[in-house]
Amino acid sequence: MTNQRTYKGAILLTVMSLGLYFMPDISPRSFWYSSFISLFIPAGLIVVICALVYWGIKRDYLFFLAFILLVINWKFVQRSITISSESEKEQEFSILSYNARLFNVYPQFADKTFSATRKMIDFIKKSDIDVVCIQEFYNDPKDTLFNTVHRIKKKYPYYYFSTTFKNHTGGMFGMVIFSKYPIISKGTVVFNEGSNNQTIYADIDFPTGKARVYNMHLQSMSINDKEIAESHFDQKSKTKVMQAFLKYKSGTINRSIQVDKLVNHIKDSPYKPIVCGDLNDPPYSYTYEKLSDVLNNGFEKKGNGFGFTFNGKIPFLRIDHQFSDPNIIVTRFETKTSVSFTDHFPIIAGYRFK
Repeated sequence: MTNQRTYKGAILLTVMSLGLYFMPDISPRSFWYSSFISLFIPAGLIVVICALVYWGIKRDYLFFLAFILLVINWKFVQRSITISSESEKEQEFSILSYNARLFNVYPQFADKTFSATRKMIDFIKKSDIDVVCIQEFYNDPKDTLFNTVHRIKKKYPYYYFSTTFKNHTGGMFGMVIFSKYPIISKGTVVFNEGSNNQTIYADIDFPTGKARVYNMHLQSMSINDKEIAESHFDQKSKTKVMQAFLKYKSGTINRSIQVDKLVNHIKDSPYKPIVCGDLNDPPYSYTYEKLSDVLNNGFEKKGNGFGFTFNGKIPFLRIDHQFSDPNIIVTRFETKTSVSFTDHFPIIAGYRFK
């Protein structure tokens, strides 16, 4: 009876491992549950590792099955945790990616003196970075504090600011790429007319070569992470969880459409591409898988630890990323967890051309 249960467990483990392996390849447009099931990949990895240890201690030949399943799913291990050191060769240029949450302009995010806003802008201006990609950027030319383009361009003379919305006071919302080096050309990958989510790009003439830098912000969840984290089992909480579930479904389908458009645009790039920004998806998603098919991920190459980038109530999320062309070497990667002014941590990567 024990052997029979062991064999059934081995079969279930095999089916689970192989099923999870293929989930990120399935477009949510054809089977949206794939994106939800993919969230359980880290748990699946833990189960496989536990089985590996258990059968190893028991000296059971099924140890080799667990080992093979772990090897098959090794790419997910690399996406979850990594240990590396900076390259021996110095970087030729660096890129900062940051979701600034509109510099906390809204009262629910701001403190009385807007000190976090000032610190954010100072952090960007004082960082020894060559290119800065900011998502959820806000600029008000008439305001001394939120005249952010004017304040930041003093250090970064070349920039591309794409606005998606303008309010009644003249404040502009959008995305921006700042650069110390000349921008040859620029443009926008439009996902949907009227959508606040888009990707912009700038072709930058670095001293050692040219590269196309994309600043992306894929479809947001619009989920209140605080409400989910603090929910209980009452009817009101169940309703909120269900609403969040439906938002997740809509978001993951929209992101699958957006990433397909982005990947097609990347393939037509005249220069080696680097893609930075807020993917709004973890490393086990369809969006991450599509970008990984054509680009390398900076965290996987030179990151350390788990690299969580979401600074909210829902822990253990890495949704901000930098991807680069295989012919561009990643020399370092850092998640700036000390910069906690918004619900995202900034990420910095160093690069050099092959």
